[in-house]
Amino acid sequence: MAPVTKANFTGMFGCAFIHAFSSESIKATSAATGIYPFNPSAIAEKKMTASLLTSTKSTFPLQQSSPIRAVIATMGSHTATTLELSPTAFTAPVVGPLHVVDLDSPINSPSLTRR
Repeated sequence: MAPVTKANFTGMFGCAFIHAFSSESIKATSAATGIYPFNPSAIAEKKMTASLLTSTKSTFPLQQSSPIRAVIATMGSHTATTLELSPTAFTAPVVGPLHVVDLDSPINSPSLTRR
């Protein structure tokens, strides 16, 4: 294998990218991490211990301003919704009209319309 230089970096990176980011590898990665299909127990709690030290549930080394502390406290007290626990069981609401025009409104009167 040849050493990586500025001259051949993009070609080597392109080959590696094409091989690594295939649809099969993306699907396998999503399934292994529990992203899709959704599986919160895909990664054992024992394997998560290293990341818990740096998660948002930890403390910050510097005192944060009040709005930041409020946001962090709110995020920490958030309970999971039905959608977050099972996104495939979620049914979207029926979307209706966003705005209803009142044709009797003075703004729609013929005297105010452009000719």
